[in-house]
Amino acid sequence: MSRSLEKRDGVIDAGFADSCTTDDGVADKKGKAMKKLLQVIIPAMLLLCFFTLNTAMAENSLIQQYREAQKLETEGMCEEAIFAYQDILLENRFYIDARIGLARCYYATGKLRLARDTIIQALEQEEKNVEAWILLGRINT
Repeated sequence: MSRSLEKRDGVIDAGFADSCTTDDGVADKKGKAMKKLLQVIIPAMLLLCFFTLNTAMAENSLIQQYREAQKLETEGMCEEAIFAYQDILLENRFYIDARIGLARCYYATGKLRLARDTIIQALEQEEKNVEAWILLGRINT
């Protein structure tokens, strides 16, 4: 391909002679197709960035909520921690640590049936979770 300078409509165009100076308008069609493609790709990329950022921010919020629930639990305020863990699970039902924390609080407050049901849900989600198996063993004894 030989590089050439062409003047079109008063503008100098530096392009490749093989691809830019065709008589049948192939280069023009390629340019229009590229423009349409970019009109789709750029907004899609912006949306992806937006949702990725929102997801990261939501995860940080859940982590903070989880730490607060843990603090309530370690301070012996298990009834309050139950509500905190439940709130987390309403936002993300797959947050396994919150589900296990909820089961611990149910166990600590004597709600053994709820503790067992909750820890079984955790084990259905992640069957190799050692902490969940240990808690199930405590609940069942």
